[in-house]
Parts: sequence; C-alpha cells; structure tokens
Amino acid sequence: MKSADLSAVAVTLDLAQAMRLEDRRKSAAIAYLLLLFFGLLGAHRFYLGHVGSATALLLLTLASLALIPFHVGWGLAWLPPLWLLTDLFLVPAMVARHNAELTQVALP
Repeated sequence: MKSADLSAVAVTLDLAQAMRLEDRRKSAAIAYLLLLFFGLLGAHRFYLGHVGSATALLLLTLASLALIPFHVGWGLAWLPPLWLLTDLFLVPAMVARHNAELTQVALP
C-alpha cells in the first residue's frame, strides 16, 4: 500500500472513532427532560449511567407510594422530590463527567 492510502485509512479510522465517541456523548437537555418528566423514576440517572443511585431513587419513590395508604409513606414522600431538586443542580456536572470519561477512554 502507498503511504497516501495508509494516511487515508488512518483518517477514516479517526473519523469513525470520532463518530462513535459523538454517539456515546450525553446531552444535558435530554437529561433535564428526563428529570422533568420521569425524574421520580430515576430516568435521568439511568441515562447518565448512574444505575445504582437511579435504582435507589426508583425504589425510594415506589416504597413511599406503596406506604402512603398506611400513613407510613408520608415520612418518605419528601425524599424523592428533594433528591430531584438537588439533581437540578447536579445534572450539568454529571453530563460533563460522563463526556470527559468518554474522551479519556477514547484517547490512547
């Protein structure tokens, strides 16, 4: 192969890697929409890869809803909205951290 062909292959591989990286990046706008509509289910945290805390938020929401008819869930019912309120401020940092980790992994 000629050196021009090799450089074209290298550029193609770099472009493909850049496209894969761009596909895996997360958007703060999507994270905020998920928080707004499905926040109590932890959808924004699942989207950003925080599976453990998303599961905890989901279980906390379900437990408080299940226990409200027994007048026990009211003590837990304030925790998920408070968590969402703090996540309103944490989403940009979570998105930036996720995208920075992608970039570091992609670089040799």
